[in-house]
Amino acid sequence: MNVIVYLKQIKIPLNEFIKQIERGQSKEIGIDNLNCLKKILPEKSDVDAIRSHFEMTGDLNQLGRAERFIKMLTDIPSYELRINIMNFIEEFNELEVKLNEPLDAYCKCAEHILSSCSLKSFIRVILVSGNYINMVKLFFINHKEFNLTKNGIT
Repeated sequence: MNVIVYLKQIKIPLNEFIKQIERGQSKEIGIDNLNCLKKILPEKSDVDAIRSHFEMTGDLNQLGRAERFIKMLTDIPSYELRINIMNFIEEFNELEVKLNEPLDAYCKCAEHILSSCSLKSFIRVILVSGNYINMVKLFFINHKEFNLTKNGIT
């Protein structure tokens, strides 16, 4: 998407939009705007060209609307990281809403399983069976050693 087309979609003044990005107000900007903004982030060569032109003229009003936006945006410290984080926050919020219901169902299922008396009984049977198998195994090992030492075989 072109920067000029993107800026036409923004209904608030440019300065206010830049302040929203600076403050990290992702809800006010919206997920769709953040996704588009990520797509039109300027490349380093474009940023360098705009900065050099601004340094020569020294007047922000001499730049076109798109160039002025890019200049103001790139003046924000770590602007790419801020935009990516705001986008992540908004995507996370949407995913959280979508996943809340299935997660609640899984939690209820797990609670039901953990409070199940039949599961506890089944685990108790497995424990007793395992203890019995170990006891029998130890008995035969000790009995075998006893027979070997009794017969003088070491």
